[in-house]
Amino acid sequence: MMKFYQELTLLPDEENDLYFLWSKIYTQIHIALADRQNKYGNQTIGVSFPQYRCGKDFGTLGAKLRVFAPSEDELNQLNLVQWLGRLGDYVHLKSVQAVPQHHRHAIFKRHRPKELQKVAQRFARFKGIDLEAALTHCQNHKAKPQNYPFIELQSETSKKENKAPNFRLYIAKKTVETAVSGEFGAYGLAGGSVPEF
Repeated sequence: MMKFYQELTLLPDEENDLYFLWSKIYTQIHIALADRQNKYGNQTIGVSFPQYRCGKDFGTLGAKLRVFAPSEDELNQLNLVQWLGRLGDYVHLKSVQAVPQHHRHAIFKRHRPKELQKVAQRFARFKGIDLEAALTHCQNHKAKPQNYPFIELQSETSKKENKAPNFRLYIAKKTVETAVSGEFGAYGLAGGSVPEF
């Protein structure tokens, strides 16, 4: 159960907009979480986006991030001050605090958009039709996608191989009635629920 959290507020300016800052700051958060996962094996630290909004026409993460853990020690070991040190002018980091007693619960997870080409190929095989007809059908019948907010990141693995493509980490949110336990990944997503307040 998540009992403690640390809140970050991104501070954009004329030269560095919110999207640029999310990319830089979340890269550091990811590296910190991956480092912790490599040291301890399991990942009990999750994140939430208190200003998250998603709809048919618009999606945003807002300018706040909360990092949750079952204990104060786990957040202190994560040492976000160190990981975000060089970005100090662009982020305000509060001290570790206890989660309020009364709150809701949400699960933040990675959303992977389906590629139309792959969907059409599967549909063509299933219906026994050619790919062009399947593509036309899929384009005409696809539901309008949610505009999930995203953070543009660079693959650290590809970066080491001098192929540094950016990718979008789309984030979906699901509200749940009660707390859900589980391990989190190196992005602090999925696994279990985090408090929402």
